[in-house]
Amino acid sequence: SEPGGDPLFSAGRGSVSLDVMQLLLRWQVKADRFTLDGLQLEIDRSQAGEVMIFGRPLSEFRKGDGEMPVEEIRIEGARLVIRDHMEGGRVWVLEDVETRVAREASGFRVEGRFTPPAGSATEVSFWINGDGRQGWKTYVGAQGLQLSVLADVPGLPMPSPSGGSGELRLWVDLDA
Repeated sequence: SEPGGDPLFSAGRGSVSLDVMQLLLRWQVKADRFTLDGLQLEIDRSQAGEVMIFGRPLSEFRKGDGEMPVEEIRIEGARLVIRDHMEGGRVWVLEDVETRVAREASGFRVEGRFTPPAGSATEVSFWINGDGRQGWKTYVGAQGLQLSVLADVPGLPMPSPSGGSGELRLWVDLDA
């Protein structure tokens, strides 16, 4: 953050785990896992559709080169607030967010789960796997989904039911 400015995010605890093999065999100190516990993060979508994180447009952030500085990043017990000004100021609060981003032989894997706003579903889980060159495989599942909530999802290209409950599972393969 700017000197004297508001913090970009807050977390109750952070930890770094070291790669023991690098330490024992090469005498190098190398981190292999970074964990944030209790992360509090706010994201805004402007009326023009621009995503803002930390009060800055997403387009201002440096694009990565595809390399992660560690093997794995974990976020545990997070709270995510999403303000959607494009959809009349709708606020989504996601609690107990657990996310893992890892480098694997097949590319990157992002997986996680969260508790959505009360009255919408009991739990949402997801994973994304791929390398960007050969495509991506994705999955999203919602348990205890209140179907009337689908009407609140921006840009959903289908009519939404007015009531009922159930489960939703969606698999999508995206070619590069």
